[in-house]
Amino acid sequence: MNHLLDQLLEELSVVGDDDVMREAVGRYLTGIGFAGFLFTAYGDNQAHVMCSCGQDLMLRYRRDEFHVIDPISRQARSSWLPVIWDVRDYLVRCTGKQAKLFEITLEHGYERGISVPVRGPFAGFDSFVGLSRHTEREFEQGKSLWRNELMLIGAHMSSVYHGVLHREDVQTADLTTRELECLHWTAQGKTAWEVARLIDISERTVQFHIRNACAKMNAVSKHQAALKAANMGLIQV
Repeated sequence: MNHLLDQLLEELSVVGDDDVMREAVGRYLTGIGFAGFLFTAYGDNQAHVMCSCGQDLMLRYRRDEFHVIDPISRQARSSWLPVIWDVRDYLVRCTGKQAKLFEITLEHGYERGISVPVRGPFAGFDSFVGLSRHTEREFEQGKSLWRNELMLIGAHMSSVYHGVLHREDVQTADLTTRELECLHWTAQGKTAWEVARLIDISERTVQFHIRNACAKMNAVSKHQAALKAANMGLIQV
């Protein structure tokens, strides 16, 4: 059993701010030979980045919009499992702006890494990337263990980030009891007709409550409204 990992997960459960989380995770990753990490928490049409890999690399990544064309990021977003990568593999087959991305990554000394997709409620998504300066041999020997550890760390970071540290950042909505009921059953996959039968009102009234909820929560669909309500802790899923 990895007692240091257990200690980190316990520490994450009681952190009080982003800096403490960054330091705790950075310290642990340094201990197992990683040079840095990049944690991206996605909210409503924006991404919040926490990193320990140097501000210049992060700022350039965002400024030059590398996140739009990064093939590793794309692969992680469409995967349930971590993506284990080596920069040189991508340099061989990438051209143009993608090749430039990996040249810059090498310039900063990051040759290999593990990108972990973190899936949340209602298809929520964050990402956690461990950046490595291990030798090729060290990385091959340790990548399976590290992959599993990074999956655990990423899941805990995402849970604490959204559920504790930044829960108050989510706008609250003054939803009525009926609106919450309709969103709850919508989150369970029920149609408006089914919801009407479950709470004993007309289908038209269900649609009225859902439209009101969408307007209050600035949601483009009933499913997005249900997602927001769940993230706020307003409904159980």
